[in-house]
Amino acid sequence: MTCHRLKRLLVVWLMGAAVAAASVGASAETANRLVAVVNDDVITLHELHKKMKEMTGVDPGMLRERNQQQYNDARRMILERLIEDRIALEKIREIGIEVKDGEVDDAIERIKRDNHWSRSELESMLKDKGLTWEEYRQNVKEDLQRYKLVNFEVKSRIIIRDEQVEAYYEEHKERFQRKPGVEIATIFLLRKNPGDAGEPAGLEQEGAALVKQLREGSHFAELARLHSDGPGAEEGGYLGRFDPNQLEPEIRKVIEETPEGGVSEPIIKPNGVQIIKVLDKGGTGVMPLEKVRDAIYRILLREEIDRRYSKWIQGLKEKTYTKVLFD
Repeated sequence: MTCHRLKRLLVVWLMGAAVAAASVGASAETANRLVAVVNDDVITLHELHKKMKEMTGVDPGMLRERNQQQYNDARRMILERLIEDRIALEKIREIGIEVKDGEVDDAIERIKRDNHWSRSELESMLKDKGLTWEEYRQNVKEDLQRYKLVNFEVKSRIIIRDEQVEAYYEEHKERFQRKPGVEIATIFLLRKNPGDAGEPAGLEQEGAALVKQLREGSHFAELARLHSDGPGAEEGGYLGRFDPNQLEPEIRKVIEETPEGGVSEPIIKPNGVQIIKVLDKGGTGVMPLEKVRDAIYRILLREEIDRRYSKWIQGLKEKTYTKVLFD
């Protein structure tokens, strides 16, 4: 008997013991029983239900009460996804694919930029899906691992042509409607020593120097991360989109006088100095192609990766021992 066969028998034995133990004082459906075996690994009902909530946005118990057939269909589809993830993870470990924290940070920043989200808006959406920030980071990391895995296995470069981007834009213009309001980023230099009479003048000079750098081509997000003491500093100063009427009159006036893409003069406040970058002045209609070209490129890249990954994983599945433990 092979080592793998022994391991599988052990997993099945443990599976049976776990199900028997779970049945004491709880129904089989509500207990955290095992629902699938993948080689030497297992998937639990708790894990499946958590993924169902994440992917559907609906609590599995509520979905089951609402429509048993929809619940069964979603459960099977998402369990297949978890099985595929397990198979891919085994391959990722075998090959030694690594994704660094900085790569995850960069990917999340791109996601926020593409969707015009602040971190607080993203966190709010994650909360609705039952995801913590760390769980979301892990999901992004696994996506990056999958991208590297596809590149490694397929060994061919994915090319997205300009005409594909333009065709997608024309076919999906409804996705690129401007949201109402203005979109801004900020650098805030906080006054930290109220007793220091010379500090305000020093902050004004620092603000003027930063504005000069920005107008000479320095990257706003980089300077915000380095110098800002205000909200959104870690996100490159990005604050999000606002109804102009919700902003204080002084800030509203600055935005009106600053062109889209431009940077304001330093704004002197009692507690410091503020610099504003106007990212988008709102209005209605579809955003121009150049504003969304990078986002469309990443959408098309993701679709091609998913297509190649699905084809590759199906072949690998045929060679993998899997067992689903419910009808």
